Amino acid sequence: MYFAANTIFTLSDVNRTVSIGPNNPKMVRDFLFSAIGFNLVDTLICWIFLGIVARSPRSVGCFTVFKNLICLPRFWTLVFLLVLYILGAALKLQHFFSSASQNQDATMKVAVVLEIATDLLNVFTKVALVGVLNYVQVRDVARSRFKYRLLKGTLIVILLSQICTLIGAMVVVYDEIHHNDWCFNVEA
Repeated sequence: MYFAANTIFTLSDVNRTVSIGPNNPKMVRDFLFSAIGFNLVDTLICWIFLGIVARSPRSVGCFTVFKNLICLPRFWTLVFLLVLYILGAALKLQHFFSSASQNQDATMKVAVVLEIATDLLNVFTKVALVGVLNYVQVRDVARSRFKYRLLKGTLIVILLSQICTLIGAMVVVYDEIHHNDWCFNVEA
């Protein structure tokens, strides 16, 4: 669900505002930099979780986890979704550079590329997190009460960020549907 929600949110807001161009380019730039910041913080939270799990004495190592995940058909579905997401990011970049004017601000171009790159890093980290969570139990990894609470808190923060992303995507889709009513008007 995260993949679809984040793609809709990014495509609707970034590509529409960058390719069409709003009245306030500073607003678009601020949106892009806030999206970059959100992706970096979200990635950092996931890496904290993965770091605690990897440093645990009960951790079996990345190779063993990966070797066991390869046998699961659901893992390959997740990898296929990741590949589709990467292709979607490549299409977003291609669309942006084909529709971007030559006189567009260089900061804007860098911001769009950085937003897409941090978004891909965030999604890759989420796939790694899902793979680790599929194999490792948090209760067995966290030997101290502090680490257990930190891991549970990390999962709660990740869940809340995904819910916010989903709500944002639903708002954008609702806004697109109700502001583009001409798409649905069929004359008899």
